[in-house]
Order: sequence, then structure tokens, then C-alpha cells
Amino acid sequence: MAFRRLFCVTFVLTSQKISESELFSRAGITYLHDSASGEWSGAMPSDDELMTRDETCAFFGHIHYSTLYRGVAAGIYPEPIHISPNSVRWLRSECQKALQAMIRARDEGRRSRRTTRRAQK
Repeated sequence: MAFRRLFCVTFVLTSQKISESELFSRAGITYLHDSASGEWSGAMPSDDELMTRDETCAFFGHIHYSTLYRGVAAGIYPEPIHISPNSVRWLRSECQKALQAMIRARDEGRRSRRTTRRAQK
């Protein structure tokens, strides 16, 4: 197994020197560099990552964007954050919580149906 380390390169951003790891950290992403092969491993998003509409639709199973907005209005999916007048994003952590709530509701529904069936017999 190759040794993996965080690969740091210095960038100049707005006349401020910042390491690549700091840049990725501010963006909420961790990139790992495989020093043996010279390859980048996948990005690991943080829970506070901002997701676009398309990324959010893909997160919830590649639903249509109109389904996403109907779900937001119904309280099923989290509300987007308006980051500019014409741009919205969703927090990954809120989407994960919404998905967990859907899973809990499904599991509780299964339990209640089982007890109802047993009572009917």
C-alpha cells in the first residue's frame, strides 16, 4: 500500500500566499495525493459543502428539479440558501439529515404495518 500524504503547493491568491491544503480546507474539501504513484485520490466533501441544484437532485436519487422544489414546499427536502439573487445552494449536512428522516419514517412505517397485520390475524 502506497504512503498517502496531503500534497501542499503554495498558490498566490489576491496577493496572499496560501497553501493548497488551506485552499481546499476553506472550500470544505480534502484532496489526498499518493506520493508513490503521483495520482490524486478522490475528494472527500465535508458536511458543510454547498451543493448545486443538480448535485442535490442527484443526492436524492436523481430526482427532477421540479420534484425537489415541490418537496421543499412540502417540507420534505431542506430549503436552499440564496447565495446571490440568481443562485441557490443546499447544505450537504441538511440534505443528509433529511434523507435520514426519510429512512426513519420508512422504517417506522414498516414496523407499524407489521403490528397492524398481526392484530388483524
